[in-house]
Amino acid sequence: MSNGAVSSIAQIDSMVFGLSEINRKRWRLCMLQCATDDSGSDNQGDSRVFVLAGYVSDEDRWKEFSKEWSTALNGENRSLAYFKMVEANSQREQFYGWPDSERDSKLVELDKIVQKYALFDIRAVLRWKDYEEVQSKYQQYPVSPYELLFNRVMIDAIIGVKNYGINDVIDFYFDDQNEVGDAALKEFRRQQSTLPPSLLRYVAGPPNFKDEKKVLPLQAADLLAWQVRRAIYEEEYPDRRKPRQSMQCLEIVPSRQCNLDKQWLEDFYESIRLWMSEA
Repeated sequence: MSNGAVSSIAQIDSMVFGLSEINRKRWRLCMLQCATDDSGSDNQGDSRVFVLAGYVSDEDRWKEFSKEWSTALNGENRSLAYFKMVEANSQREQFYGWPDSERDSKLVELDKIVQKYALFDIRAVLRWKDYEEVQSKYQQYPVSPYELLFNRVMIDAIIGVKNYGINDVIDFYFDDQNEVGDAALKEFRRQQSTLPPSLLRYVAGPPNFKDEKKVLPLQAADLLAWQVRRAIYEEEYPDRRKPRQSMQCLEIVPSRQCNLDKQWLEDFYESIRLWMSEA
């Protein structure tokens, strides 16, 4: 087993350390990763979007996933220390010098591993234009796009687990976001008090932040988040669309997507206003 797989499995073991065997089987780990690109050709007007996406699966599945993902990274001809979709797309850093066909083949190989082990995915999408317009009306309640997506995607994961008939609690793991993550965690704790018991009972505890280079499922979440963001961009600019076999593979996994449009944002800020006035 490669060092990458060993490190990732050790991290996953630590996530459920101390649980009884019965509870370990009833524990779901939600691996989430944020992907946003506000530079270059994608940073154009209304096409600017922020995407937070990831996968839900259980401990055993994530362990097997980590073994296969690590083996794929250590490929026969070329090896990768980690996977980052922005590097694969631009063919720089670890993907420097890779021909398109070899890069695309590697993406499909990774996608098939995701298909094999993910129970379902969750995606939250926010357009910057909508956010800026609504936030300007509620400047006294500053909330970052990441905080909005952070909480929405967690709620969708809980609803997804419930709808899929999985009677388990979820532990949430995000890619480390430093100060932004701290603010999102604070916002989660505020919103936690407003969740109905029927949903709250599915939450194992406060979300956690991990290093994506050590927890391999976070790399799969990065792959998904980037592809979702790019697909939205290409819907608005069809002349720049590229055939992407990778995204077609990812679509096989059952999915839940929430679009944080202007009405959703208006309702959210109104809920903050009411909460503040009552407090």
